Amino acid sequence: MEIHTYLKSIQKQVSEIDDKLAESGCCILNAIGSLQRLVAETQILHHHFILRHICRRTCRTSQRSLWRHVACLKDATGALIVVEREQPAETVLSNGIPVSGLLSATLIETIFYPENPLHDGGMLIKNNVIVSAGNILPLSNRQETGEDKLGTRHRAALGLSERVDALVIVVSEETGRISFALEGSLYADRSG
Repeated sequence: MEIHTYLKSIQKQVSEIDDKLAESGCCILNAIGSLQRLVAETQILHHHFILRHICRRTCRTSQRSLWRHVACLKDATGALIVVEREQPAETVLSNGIPVSGLLSATLIETIFYPENPLHDGGMLIKNNVIVSAGNILPLSNRQETGEDKLGTRHRAALGLSERVDALVIVVSEETGRISFALEGSLYADRSG
């Protein structure tokens, strides 16, 4: 479904909820729940649109390949993945271990396996190559965005995106949700 279709559906549901309230003041909890799910789906679709657009323009890493590999982590564990764009990210990363391996689901899963010593740090990807892993990223001074208090991975993603133009992908260890930081903004998956 296109984003415009989602937006029209949201408008229609809001109008229906408003009509129900005006007519009878009846319970609208089910309608609100349905609206929340639709808004969450729209947000995810918008994030994917932004990422496709950004990767198409500036990432030398194949976005289709990257997303297929990142999706395998949703149920496994947390991750922090830096995709270098125009500015070198290595200048603000520290203590990474060289990997120099072709981008693959197996290598990503191995690096972010919870027992692997590299799993807590960030992975740097450049031109479809995993350059290094276990990198320490600079933390943002911002503790929260909107209503949400940020965890360390999200603060690291935001911190790096405040310093260079890299795309930083975060897979939450607690929820499996995939978010990303770009140009000092965090685009969080609030679904589920």
